[in-house]
Amino acid sequence: MELLKEKVVTRMVSGYYTDIHAIYGDNEIVIALDGEILEGEFPTKQLRMLEGWMSIHEDELYANWQMLKEGEGFFKIEPLR
Repeated sequence: MELLKEKVVTRMVSGYYTDIHAIYGDNEIVIALDGEILEGEFPTKQLRMLEGWMSIHEDELYANWQMLKEGEGFFKIEPLR
C-alpha cells in the first residue's frame, strides 16, 4: 500500500497467529488481524492507514491466512491507493 512517498510493505507469514508484518521505512510492526499490536511501532498516520486497509480487506486477510495455514498459497490483496 502506497503511503506518501514511501511504501508500507505488508506480508503474511504462515503460522499459528493471524497477523501481518508491516514495514515502513525503519519501522516494523506485527499486528493481529483483530488490530492488536503484537510487536513493534509505526508512525501514527501510517498505523491508522494500515488499520483502515486491514478493516476494508478483513475477509480477504482471513481467507489468505487460512489458505497459508493449509499450505495452499495465497492471493494478492489490492493495496490502499
